[in-house]
Amino acid sequence: MDPPPPGWLKLNTNGAVDRSNGFVSCEGVIRDENGKRKIGFHKATKACSVLQAKLWGVLEGLKVAWKLRTCKLLIEVDRKDMCKGIKTEHLGTSRQRSGYTLVKCCN
Repeated sequence: MDPPPPGWLKLNTNGAVDRSNGFVSCEGVIRDENGKRKIGFHKATKACSVLQAKLWGVLEGLKVAWKLRTCKLLIEVDRKDMCKGIKTEHLGTSRQRSGYTLVKCCN
């Protein structure tokens, strides 16, 4: 993981679904320009897909960054379809569209 540019913070997130018990969680860390951990978070979420769990991680990370009064935030994700989920409301079935709703509610 490369640190963010000078004056910026970087959010790295992840989400997971345990298919054996249905447990869903998201987590993340915000680092400064030197790559030093500023704050981390972990949260259990409601049942959803892996993509949606990862999007929950972005949403929770944005909430943490907002509380830090961060204006310059680089968000790094590990799936291209997450970027599509953030940019469009067309994610498939109506149940899959909730990822868009998660991002939209931050506006």
